[in-house]
Amino acid sequence: MKKLDPKAKIIFVKVQYFFLSFFAVFLLLMRIPSFIKYDFSTNYTFFSFLFSVGFSIWFVFFVSKLAFSRFSYGLGEKGLVIEKGVFFHTTKVIPYEKISNVTILSSRFYRLYTVRVSTMMVHPVLENTISMFTERYFENIKGVSKKEAEILQNELNKKIQTI
Repeated sequence: MKKLDPKAKIIFVKVQYFFLSFFAVFLLLMRIPSFIKYDFSTNYTFFSFLFSVGFSIWFVFFVSKLAFSRFSYGLGEKGLVIEKGVFFHTTKVIPYEKISNVTILSSRFYRLYTVRVSTMMVHPVLENTISMFTERYFENIKGVSKKEAEILQNELNKKIQTI
């Protein structure tokens, strides 16, 4: 199983930062009434607010580091294997027969690339009907170097063509 480029840690931090911003707004809204009637004889309210914000920031960086370290991918015997998860570890296997397209998406962010694996899956009940009932599914592998993205795309295309 291959790991992501070390520069890709920032992508996971960026995603977690989005959730942190909502949590910080929630904390601020919960603390505004206590700041209005703030009792200057105790510093409990101020320190609890600082602790909440500090804990939130630490939690975001902890979760993003954990998400980065637990993300791996590789070419298995039956398909593309993607393992990820912070609190719940999941393993996805995308069979080679189901893969219809492999695309490399470029990013201006740290010169990292995304490998998008798309599949076309026909609903089993509607298999013999018109093709408008097909489902398109994308799986993205974000934070891959250009060289690694090209290697993965070429290897997946070889596997798809041999089937």
